[in-house]
Amino acid sequence: MLFLKKFLIIGINCSLFAACNYHVNKAQLDNSAQSVQQINSFSTLKTNILDPQCIRCHGVGGKGGVDLSNYNSIMTNPGLVMINNINASRLYTEVESGSMPDGGPVMNSEDVATIAAWINAGAPDGTFANTNPVIPTPTPVPTPTPPPAQNPPPVVTPPNPPNVISYNDVQTKLFNVSCTRCHSGSKPSGSVDLSSYQKTMANSKKVVVPGNATKSIAYTEITSGSMPPRGPAVDPTLVKLLNDWINAGAKNN
Repeated sequence: MLFLKKFLIIGINCSLFAACNYHVNKAQLDNSAQSVQQINSFSTLKTNILDPQCIRCHGVGGKGGVDLSNYNSIMTNPGLVMINNINASRLYTEVESGSMPDGGPVMNSEDVATIAAWINAGAPDGTFANTNPVIPTPTPVPTPTPPPAQNPPPVVTPPNPPNVISYNDVQTKLFNVSCTRCHSGSKPSGSVDLSSYQKTMANSKKVVVPGNATKSIAYTEITSGSMPPRGPAVDPTLVKLLNDWINAGAKNN
């Protein structure tokens, strides 16, 4: 009988401990869920995203003239944040393309979506609705099928282009002059090597996206003014040369 009483007491104590542990775990889960939802103001966005991932390079007097240390310096930097327009905001396009953070891990999709939500909410110096929206790809408009032609149209041979855009021009006139002093060798800056066609195209980041200059880091870094970080800006004719070469397919010619 004494043994049975001890057994019942032990069983009751185990049940109580299990119940306590359930409440502790549930509280921890609730706190974890709350912390995910706390990035709903500029202050928490700065503390949780900008400070740990950007400020080491982009504080007061930061690289490329970009200072992310406070709201006013962000909003007064031309083109850095364009209210309600993420695709025109360098703060968004640089992290979305993987160009930034430079030399560090790529920013995760939740943080990128939070920056987008803040800009699309008007980039307030206060709270904003953050549901981490997925930016939808525009639905393609179907092309109507034309009626069959009575006679096949004549084949028109397009004239040869007056100037052939070549990779050799891009390498010798732009990359070698303005880029390879940092982006070449055994340890190129930001792991981006522009010393040859093969190394340029083999970069893990979207350095050159054939057919799409606006998604190519090599082009967006130059047009945003971030690159080259030191020295004169790239001549506009060479920027156009890079744009035309990428949009023409970025061929090795």
